[in-house]
Amino acid sequence: MTLDRRASLTEIAAELVHHLRNPLMALRGNAKALLVSPDQAAEIAAEFDRDILALNQKLSGFLDLTRHRDEHCGPADLDALIRDAARLAEPLARRQGHEIELAIAAGLPRPSLQSGAIRDALLNLLVNASQSGQGSGVIRVEAAAERDGLRIRVEDRGRGIEPSDLECR
Repeated sequence: MTLDRRASLTEIAAELVHHLRNPLMALRGNAKALLVSPDQAAEIAAEFDRDILALNQKLSGFLDLTRHRDEHCGPADLDALIRDAARLAEPLARRQGHEIELAIAAGLPRPSLQSGAIRDALLNLLVNASQSGQGSGVIRVEAAAERDGLRIRVEDRGRGIEPSDLECR
């Protein structure tokens, strides 16, 4: 292993540890709170769930740095990918007072793509939509073939993205 590669791995590991400590400490705090306040178990369980989702998102982000480069492209069943992402996001959406509505056109083409990366991106969009600030209501996912390709749209009624967050950094 070259010195540069070892330094890069050390930096990545240090960043991973830094980003995982806060969610882990939140989980530990909630475990202790459960012992002290068992009458608040439902609220504490909801906190556990949020902390676990945050931890999972951080881990997914780090995995994205390597995994998707290695995933091979192949014919994808978009209907199945979209339904899978919606199934995974549904518990969070439901807790936030949202319903996920799917409008998937029949007979979608089977494009060659990285299925895992597309499913993860859709899941991320659905999780973000669930946390968008929309009080309750529908999160709609549409998929249709178009003359020059495909269109997949995730739509919510949340606050949107702050213009400052759209800028490149």
